[in-house]
Amino acid sequence: MYFHPIVAGDLDAIVDADLSWDALRGRTVLVTGVNGMIAGYLVLALLRANDRLGLGLRVVALARNAAKARDRYADVIDRPDLVLHAQDLADPLELDEPVHLIVHAASQTGPSQFTGDPVGTIDSNVLGTRNLLQWAVDHGAAQFLFLSTREIYGAPVGDARFAAEDDYGPVDPTSVRSCYPESKRLGEAYCVAFRHQFGLDARIARIAHTYGPGMVVGDGRVVGDFLAKTVAGENIEMISDGSGQLALTYIADVIAGLLRLVLDTDLVVANISQDAELVSVRALAEQLTALSANPDARAVFAEASEQVKAGYLARPPAFLDSARMRAAGWSATVPMAAGLARVLAFLREPLASTAAVDPALRR
Repeated sequence: MYFHPIVAGDLDAIVDADLSWDALRGRTVLVTGVNGMIAGYLVLALLRANDRLGLGLRVVALARNAAKARDRYADVIDRPDLVLHAQDLADPLELDEPVHLIVHAASQTGPSQFTGDPVGTIDSNVLGTRNLLQWAVDHGAAQFLFLSTREIYGAPVGDARFAAEDDYGPVDPTSVRSCYPESKRLGEAYCVAFRHQFGLDARIARIAHTYGPGMVVGDGRVVGDFLAKTVAGENIEMISDGSGQLALTYIADVIAGLLRLVLDTDLVVANISQDAELVSVRALAEQLTALSANPDARAVFAEASEQVKAGYLARPPAFLDSARMRAAGWSATVPMAAGLARVLAFLREPLASTAAVDPALRR
């Protein structure tokens, strides 16, 4: 994946961003949840920064499933600046080396996981976060970044469409679906508590609807399901009236935002999401059917199963207002049409030729 032309272009764009990369020179960064798209892209971006900028940084990539991680990072697994570490974060972290920055991205994020394994969802966001924060304090880590979610804002108050960092609405704790936002809220509270009590520089990034190469498709989330159908040349099934809206943020923009938050700001909490381009579910479905290899593919309506309905939010939270991060110098740069085209190109040719990649980067 590291040498795929689509991914390589994204990684170079991240490295070329106006970021204080020197703050990571000679440092070690621990990233959790590296079998996921966001953490995985962050790992690759750090390796690309090493290749191009000679930072001498070291990346410890933590995953629960070791076999999956070895497969995902097969083309970089022999690099001396990458260490794969396998364990469940519900247990205390078993790592004995100094770390400067911890990025905690490990979490169950699919609606089917929320309803199928709500206890595991809570444990990842609460026990995992607690164990990592304690390890950070005990081992002198300088910074901690917790990846949170738009869903912590709860149901919008009044008719608000966008939520800034201090806009909070209610979450129903008696709904099994609330295992995700409630546990993310507690994860955030843990970060603030450790910051207050132990002086740990803990930060919180709230993100939503991230998409890009390496994302899981067909897992019950709208964008992934639609992309899977597009690549297969099948009809795209909408299990709603299609009027709901999405604010999609391309993965390279999200990674650049995360790095800016920890390297170039003093912000404790920030929304990282493009907030200028909204798309309805129906419009997204129609755009993707137009990109299908099957000219007969259509956007159609289907009835959701009871299991799928259990994963619905009764009232979706507001979109993320990213004015705070824009004031800090970050903005989303990849329009949705361009981002979707990049993802589809990757999904259709995941093992595409790497001839466009500078051979000097193949360490």
